[in-house]
Amino acid sequence: MNLYDFKSQHNDYNFFVVEDKKDELKKLKSDLSRKFHKKLYLTILDGKKLSNRNQILYNIGVAFKFPDYYGKNWDAFNDCITDLDWISAEYYLLLINNADKIESQGENFSIFFNILEDAAKVWKKGNDFFPIAIPPTPFNIILNTSLKKGDAIVQKISTILPNAKIIKII
Repeated sequence: MNLYDFKSQHNDYNFFVVEDKKDELKKLKSDLSRKFHKKLYLTILDGKKLSNRNQILYNIGVAFKFPDYYGKNWDAFNDCITDLDWISAEYYLLLINNADKIESQGENFSIFFNILEDAAKVWKKGNDFFPIAIPPTPFNIILNTSLKKGDAIVQKISTILPNAKIIKII
């Protein structure tokens, strides 16, 4: 699968791993913006700034414009990322550049990706437990790594999330 197939495959997978595809990702953003009539919410994080729990929680909060009551803890992250009612979008896309630089040891990496996986499932399924029902909405995570680092990220995520829908795009 190549990056241009992403547009037709985004509902089949939650995580997409690419290696050094910044130029192609710019075109993808433009194409998706047209497809979703400007209702695409794309946010970009730098894996170099996700080196510990506090950085992860702070930067994800800024990226998704979490409200003032966001407590910058794992439970608050989970609550906010599965709500997002303050962002009007028909598609959520999180792009993490330098994904191979994310703290990959220990509990923080595992919790971060578990919450992202759960959020992708919630959004794709939709829900009716909020005062206003949320229809099924695509929510994907693209992990852009350095050259030859994609397989390692796929392996790490597959280890902590054996049932994750993850694919490496060449």
